[in-house]
Amino acid sequence: MKCRSVPGRLIAAFAVGLILLADVFSKRWALTHLLSGGAREGIKGLFHFRFAWNTGVAFSFLSDKPVIVILFTGVILTVIALFLFLPKRERLFDRLCLSLIFAGGLGNLIDRICYGAVADFIEFSFVSFPVFNFADVCVVLGTCLYAARMLIWDKRKGGFH
Repeated sequence: MKCRSVPGRLIAAFAVGLILLADVFSKRWALTHLLSGGAREGIKGLFHFRFAWNTGVAFSFLSDKPVIVILFTGVILTVIALFLFLPKRERLFDRLCLSLIFAGGLGNLIDRICYGAVADFIEFSFVSFPVFNFADVCVVLGTCLYAARMLIWDKRKGGFH
């Protein structure tokens, strides 16, 4: 289903705003309740909350290059914003996927600029995996959904198959 430009852009802007607010509030909670140390149980056996600063990107990659990370993130977010908000007829699903990616990336960029690092606080209990945050979940979810849509889209028929 294609959405008209203005309503689609408004929906995207609203989604970005909601996601960004959820990210900011979740990080504020983590800073208030977890920064002093220690962990809090989330869902037993699945995840818990433990605060960690991340100066890099995924898996602390480029930890020693904060300016490059900020510039690269800014370029990527600008490209995504063009797809989100330019008056093109984009599918609503695509705009929502891009909204997840954009808001998550923007939330982490705000952390990098304000704190010099990203506030991470969610850690799996059942497997060794880096600590992450709500913005990371949004970026990964949006990317996976968008990639899945692109993989199953049949351009010849103009729909899903």
